[in-house]
Amino acid sequence: MRVLICFKSKYGATGRYMRWLSEELGADIKTFDDIDRSYDFHDYDTVVVSSGTYAGFMSLNGFLKRHWNQLESKDVIAVAVGAAPADDPWSLRSYNRIPDRIREKIRYIKIIGDSAGSSRVADYQSPVKRENLDEVIDMVRGGE
Repeated sequence: MRVLICFKSKYGATGRYMRWLSEELGADIKTFDDIDRSYDFHDYDTVVVSSGTYAGFMSLNGFLKRHWNQLESKDVIAVAVGAAPADDPWSLRSYNRIPDRIREKIRYIKIIGDSAGSSRVADYQSPVKRENLDEVIDMVRGGE
């Protein structure tokens, strides 16, 4: 199984998570800026798309919409990273902005990230921990 990880990281937490995920899975990794509209996803079975979520918006939403014609035949896992919990109204607003036609075909997970103001805390104080990826790893490996 070939896995591609695509991400956008504004403050660093998403990038840290996706680099860890790439190491764990032996996956290729690219930022959203590395992938233009003509990018060919055909070599990949699974595509993990990740970004932070900020005040109800996620960059991964636009990425999915731009590339959906190529991604809809893939196993797509969307990973939102943010300080608010998954059941927070702002997190739900972010998720619900993904169009229904895409949302019904992807797997989605929200994991904890740093708030913008806490990006300078020491690693041992940060909520960004490698073990927060366990559920994502299970999803990619077929555990869910």
